[in-house]
Amino acid sequence: MDRQLESPLLLHPLSSPKSLSASSTYAHISSFLPSLPLGPSRTQLERLADSLGVDTGNLAPSESDRREAARAEAKLAEKNERRRKREERLLMKEEEERRRLEGMVDDYQEDDLNEGQKLREGGEGKNDEDEDMELGHQDGEKVEEKGDVEYDDGDEEDEDEPDNEHREKMSDD
Repeated sequence: MDRQLESPLLLHPLSSPKSLSASSTYAHISSFLPSLPLGPSRTQLERLADSLGVDTGNLAPSESDRREAARAEAKLAEKNERRRKREERLLMKEEEERRRLEGMVDDYQEDDLNEGQKLREGGEGKNDEDEDMELGHQDGEKVEEKGDVEYDDGDEEDEDEPDNEHREKMSDD
């Protein structure tokens, strides 16, 4: 890879190259601009066309400044519109979250009122069996907590373990 590879395609000029003047370049770019979609590349070409127009005298410097100000205003308006939409979405999400939380609070308050009415009527409020039933347990059985693990330290040895065989051989000697 020390030397550059030769191109398999050789290009031969058919005629002498033509140089474009600033005014013809301005004319070509100006006619090409309307076909471009809005975006950064179009903005750059508009600025190039404006500067070429000012250089060639096809465009007054004040017109170029006016166009640049219009581009800046359009960019600012677009930015403000995006910000407004983002704020609206944020407010809608906050409103939905607030409604959801209010619904949860209302449900909780209704449960407390119902339990209070049962107590006033002489009935019993929630007890352990009610809570077990709500959790899906029956017959009052309780689920052990995850942290409650009992380890068996029994002296029973498993006969299948290889180290037990070794102990048996040593004890036989």
